[in-house]
Amino acid sequence: MFYPNYNGGFTLIELSVVLLIMGLIAITVATGLSMATNTRLNNIMHRFATYQAAIHSFEQQYQQLPGDISNAYNFWGSDCHATASYCNGDGDQVIESLASDENNEAYRAWLHLSLAEMIDGSFTGDGAASGNGIGADIGNNMPAADNFFSSSDGGNVGYWIDNEAEPLGNVINLGGEYDENNEANFASLSPVDAYYLDHKFDDSISDTGRFFARDSVGDSGDCVSGTTSGTYNITTTSPACLIRVPIR
Repeated sequence: MFYPNYNGGFTLIELSVVLLIMGLIAITVATGLSMATNTRLNNIMHRFATYQAAIHSFEQQYQQLPGDISNAYNFWGSDCHATASYCNGDGDQVIESLASDENNEAYRAWLHLSLAEMIDGSFTGDGAASGNGIGADIGNNMPAADNFFSSSDGGNVGYWIDNEAEPLGNVINLGGEYDENNEANFASLSPVDAYYLDHKFDDSISDTGRFFARDSVGDSGDCVSGTTSGTYNITTTSPACLIRVPIR
């Protein structure tokens, strides 16, 4: 009978797999990130891409942007709002964060996307505060970030839509909730984490390309160097950056 002669060595395929795993571990260690952090940060970019795709699909189907669509009430009626003017946007291609409790395109965008079944979840479509109405209510008027730490000011972290000056235009933000009277414009990532994502998915510069980061409220100079434009302040390891990704 023939008996194979096993000498206890690795095959080329087995060695390739081992080397690949070692390489991935080395890359993770070299960037100073744990595997858990690496997974969490990659998930952020996956969520950004998911929401970008949903907005593009919405625009293709309805020929207008979510939140800004001027005839939304015709499609969803009272499921959107009891009053048509608080369901419809103004149709100017700008998703505006308006200082009004029920007339806020930035929050209404998530409601429209949900009603169109282009994202998971259900959302209120208006601000959290009864006063100025711009308040973030993460998980209720905007999607919450998964398995995330708190913002620099102790609140939750979520995704919200806004409009900025060119070249940004309409953007998806990743920011931290502070209180019901404020948008989610507090820090969500440390400069180290923000730089990792910018380096991996864009150009490593905070104010160019497709991935933007800036100092959040109360964190002047902590995210981005005040002396060198576009340079991350990677000596700061606590949350200090507000992240923005253009919709288009």
